[in-house]
Formats: sequence, C-alpha cells, structure tokens
Amino acid sequence: MPLPKPDFPAIKKVYEDVKNEWTELGDQDEEMLALHEMRYHVPYHEPNVEGYEVKPIRSGWTKRAVKAFKSYFADKPVFRHKAGIGATQHRQSERIEAMLNVLPWAVAAAFGSFWPEILEDCGKFGRGWTEVLPKRARWVEASDYPRKGKGIDPETGQEIPKNESSEDYKKRRESWKKTALPAVAIRHLPAAGVYAEITENYRVLKAVRYVEISLAEAAEKWPEKFEERYNDPTNDGTEKVSCYEYVDREWVAQAAEYDDIQELVQKPWRHDMGICPWVLFEALTTSATEPHKRWEPVLLEIKDVGIEMDAQLTRQAMITHLWPFPQPVIEDPDNPPEGLEKGYEHLALKPPQALVLYKGKTFKIENFQLGQADTEQLWDKLERAKERALPDVGAEIAEGSSGTPAWTWRLRGQMLERDMKCATDNLSLSAKRLGQAILLALQSKWLGNETLYIGKETKEGTQTIQLSQDDMKGQVDRIEASVKPSKLVDRNANLGAMKMAIDMGLGKRWALEELGEYENPQEILDEALLEEIEYSDPIKQRLVIDVMERADLIEEREARVPPGDIAAMTPFLPVGFQQAIRNIQGGIAMPGVGRGGVPMGAHPNTMTRTGVGTAQQGGPKPWAEEPGGATEV
Repeated sequence: MPLPKPDFPAIKKVYEDVKNEWTELGDQDEEMLALHEMRYHVPYHEPNVEGYEVKPIRSGWTKRAVKAFKSYFADKPVFRHKAGIGATQHRQSERIEAMLNVLPWAVAAAFGSFWPEILEDCGKFGRGWTEVLPKRARWVEASDYPRKGKGIDPETGQEIPKNESSEDYKKRRESWKKTALPAVAIRHLPAAGVYAEITENYRVLKAVRYVEISLAEAAEKWPEKFEERYNDPTNDGTEKVSCYEYVDREWVAQAAEYDDIQELVQKPWRHDMGICPWVLFEALTTSATEPHKRWEPVLLEIKDVGIEMDAQLTRQAMITHLWPFPQPVIEDPDNPPEGLEKGYEHLALKPPQALVLYKGKTFKIENFQLGQADTEQLWDKLERAKERALPDVGAEIAEGSSGTPAWTWRLRGQMLERDMKCATDNLSLSAKRLGQAILLALQSKWLGNETLYIGKETKEGTQTIQLSQDDMKGQVDRIEASVKPSKLVDRNANLGAMKMAIDMGLGKRWALEELGEYENPQEILDEALLEEIEYSDPIKQRLVIDVMERADLIEEREARVPPGDIAAMTPFLPVGFQQAIRNIQGGIAMPGVGRGGVPMGAHPNTMTRTGVGTAQQGGPKPWAEEPGGATEV
C-alpha cells in the first residue's frame, strides 16, 4: 500500500510521538554524552580551608573506553555475495562483491567518513545510524559531467560539435562514468538526534532526524524561505531554526520551523529503494524491548566504578595540596572577648594566616592522612573492576615482562572476543543491511538503467569492475557481511596452527581464512602458485641466461670470453649461474637456448664487451614483420 506524501504536520507528529516514547532513552543519552565529554559530576568533600578551591580530577576513562571500542572494531566490514551454480554466477558474484567492498570506502574518502562515527555512537549510545540514498546530482552537477554538444573532448582536445550524435555522446558519457563513482550517498547521522519507528525485528519503518541550525545558515541554505527573516534587523542571525529530516520506505523530505514558518523546505521525492534508507547499527544489546534498556552503551557498565575512581583521585590530590600549608598558632594571654563561641566549636582555618588562641584554650592540628589502608584496598578493587569491564590486552602486553607466557595474554584476547561476541554479531547484521541498502540504491530509477563502474586495486594495477542493473536484480537477499575484531595477532602461533591444520588435511583455503585470518585466501594461493612456476627449473634457467646476457656474461661466439677467465670467475657466481655456464661450455642445450648460449629466435648481441660496435650479423629479425612493412620502433 502506497504511503502518503509527507507534509510538515505529519513529520512533526512522528518526531513528537517517538520523542515522547523515548523519554528515558533521551535522558540516558544525555548522561552518556556528559560522561564522554567529561562534564559529569565528581563527588568530593569541600574542605573548610579559605583560599583553596578543589579541582575535580576526571581521569579520561570515558574517552578511553569509547576509543577502545572503536579500535576493537576499526577494521572495515567485509561484504560477501552467495554465488549461484556455475562459472557465470561466480563471476557475477565477484563483481557484486567488488562493488560493495570498494564503493562505500571510495564514497567515504570523497564525501566524508561514516564507519568510525558509527562505532563512536555505538560506544556512547549503543546504536548508530547511516543514510544510503541514490544521488544522481553527484553526476549531473559535477563540473566535468559530459553534456551533449558541449565542452571539450578529453581525448582529442577539440571542441565537441554542437550536432554531436547520440551514439558519440553515449560513448563519451560511458567513458566518463568509468572514472566517476556511482551516484550513491552514504552519510553518518548523529544517533542522539534520530527518532524512529522500528518493527519487532528492528527494521526501520520511518524516522525523523532533529537538528538546530542558525538563522544565518538557514537563509543561506533556503533563501526563498528565510532570507527575508535574516535581513530583518529585529532578528538575530544566531537564533535557532528547527530542522526535520524525514524518511520512510517511499519518501524523503525536509522541513523547518521558525516563528510562524512551519513548512517543507525540500519537495518530497520517492527514493525507489523499497526500504527505509536509514540503516540502524546496533552493538551491545539486551533482550529488553524498551529502547533505553535494549541499547547498552559501553560507558553504562562502568559508570559507577569510573566516577568513584575519579573521586578517589580527587581526594588524594586535595590531601596532597593541603599537606604543605603552614598553620601558625598564637596564644593570647588575655581573656577571650565576649560573644566568642564557647570552646571554639567553629574555627576558620585560613593558612598561612595565624590562628589566635586565647588564654586557657588549646588547639592541636593533626596531619592530613596521605594514605590509608582501606583507601588503598578500595582503589585496588575499583581498578580490578574497571579492568574486568574494559580489558586492554595491548597495554598488558606492552607493560608485561618478557617472561610472561604468550598464551596468557592470548587467552585474555580470546576472552575479550567472547565477551564482545554479541556486539560483533549485531554489527555484522547491521553491516549486512547496509550492503543491501547500497545494492537497492544502485538499482533505483534515479540511476536509470545505467551500467556502473568501480575501480578495484589489484597487484596488476586498477581493474575496472562493470556492473549492470540486471546483474543486481534479485541479489539483495544473497548479501552477507562480517565485522571482525581488530585484535593483536600472534603470527607465529597462527602459522603453527595453520601448518597443523594443513598436515591434517583440512585444506589450505580453510586454514588461511579461519586460522590465518586472511580475507582472500585464493589470492594468496594464486600468488604462491605463480612464484612456484616462476622459480621452477625451466623458467629459472631461462631467466639465468637472460640475466647473464644483459650483464654481458655470455657473448656471441666471435667475442667469447677466454675460457681461463670464465674458469676463474665461476667460483664467485651463484650456483645457478655456475651450472648454466658449465652447460653452455659443454655444449648442452638448455630449454629455449641454442648451443651457442643464444636463446632460440633471438638476435645475436651486436656489442662487444668494450662497447665497440661489431658488424651486423645475419640471423632472425628481432621482431616479426607485420603485413605491409616492419614494425616501427
């Protein structure tokens, strides 16, 4: 059933309804944001010392916790496509995988990153948001976008004729598309400002993002709506304008609100993706259905422990600061003045000012206690609690002794991986939805029935991947994704485990991928096979002769090195060179090499060792002649 076109009242209603439902989540977000920005309250006792101001210590554990979470999942998601049966299906699958694994990061490099921001939001708020939309404007608004009958031909440097044929224009446009990114936008959305209606399986139905901008910015962005208000001297350009971004499975719209202005600032348009284009990312979750209980920020678990540690640090710092304060004491022989409170129940300590004691009164100052047994024990317990919640295996390795067995910290890493399994699975599922959204955006009508191109870097250089919309139809449900922890790896242990697995017959590909943690084991196996062929005896012998010829170690018969010189030189050459020289001297024909040491079909060397040219010798031409004449060099 088609959804109605959104208007301002409908957008505002979605925002207010979800915000009211998410009241407790909003309060939790505000608390977590204050923790991350180190604006939280640190409890301490105010000393009655004039002129001394306590400075709370916030040790930075909140930022460290979020950084550790980001670092743990810093590796980019890897997208996979489950191929059908047959070589054609496998080639199609490879092209789809190449598009999904290259396009998001190429877009991020050109228009702004999104993955680190998602991880930070997941650490702070337990959730993150990303927008995926077709953006044909990124093609047609590009300064170098080809226009029919206009511009300069980049190949010839000549002006394009105004009567350019449709075929020539299409060819020129296809050539331009090979160097341009597919017109898809991928954008991070700050999680705290997104309010969404979500199904039971956490698919997004509709969502609104609320953000405030200045009146000056609104006038620049939408001059027809706000320029008049901005130019009004009674208005301040820094006043806030409320903006609402709205999406559902059909529509995209934007609205703004300022005084009596409450209207759309962007005409609603159909994105043609069939799903809500805002992808929800989840990390640590619970089985609860309430949003503030389901999404679990990293900081929530260690909030109390961290704040108490900061309170202990603040107390220790306060005692250390007050310890050296001098406190002179003077005894006045006169009687105390009338009205002075009996027994000095309240004394104002104002070091270094003197404290006056009157006749018959005594006062003793006890030293501040810098350390107490129970305080130190409490600190140790807090430290252990923090380490259990936020283990830092890398720091333990760096600080530990060289005699510490490797399996101890490796076990800690495995325990951390186990504890983060929920977050790993949730992020992988979210990344899968991101890949599906990208594939649907590429099939949108806004891109037309276009052939899309993306450049994939390989060892041989940049390979252009070509993908049509027909190739992508019906492939959304075959998309998979994985997010793997970015952990420290003991390569020696992995190599040992791989060798044992291969010796047991478990397969090289499985061992490389599962134990060696290599994403593309087939590329490694192909490279190993290529090296094996390259260094095989026939190829190696051919390479030896070629190298020796280029180094003038082998001459043609007329300018051969005296045998005595060769004999004296041989012991200092590599074993392969020595064998090659013995074979040539003995008249043994090597594969691809004539008896004179000259490769079959090659033109004899025309230069002597001294660099003096010799007469042109007869024999085969260096290059075969093409029909109609010799090849120009």
